[in-house]
Amino acid sequence: MSTQRTPPESSLLKPNILTQESDTASDYVGSDPDCRGQINITRRFKRKFDDSTLTDIKEMLANVQQQQIAQASKLDTEMNKMIKQNTDIKTSIETMSDKYDEILQELKQTKAENTAIKKQMKLFEQKIELLERNAKASTLELRNIPEQQSENKSTLVSLVKNIGEQRETEYWPSEVSRRI
Repeated sequence: MSTQRTPPESSLLKPNILTQESDTASDYVGSDPDCRGQINITRRFKRKFDDSTLTDIKEMLANVQQQQIAQASKLDTEMNKMIKQNTDIKTSIETMSDKYDEILQELKQTKAENTAIKKQMKLFEQKIELLERNAKASTLELRNIPEQQSENKSTLVSLVKNIGEQRETEYWPSEVSRRI
């Protein structure tokens, strides 16, 4: 079974070209005088669109353009909202940062004051301890001597004088101040 793939010879010899006769011989200007009667015009037949299809396409494009403009304006307003929101957030963060810096400065100052107060308290504690030691060093403790009802400094001085004479120790009346 053979298949013929080439066109038949008759179609190769005579091309199928549409010709149109000219109304006047002056329509065709050429070098060959025998060609005056016929002019070969090849035509392509295009499918013509009617005006309704073209207007439909224009309307669709106009609708698409309207939708795109509406979406663009919507996106623009949303973007402006986000820009304002970002600006507000930035302002808020800057304010918080400033407050944070102030709090850190106050904390440093409070720590410095706390350290100074602790040093001063240690100094006072040392002074109190020294005073207590000095007070204990100059204190004379007498036990088993009953307290008198109308006891004052002069009675204490006479009591210490009697005890000192019995023990043969020297005392200074100016050193007696009170009974503990």
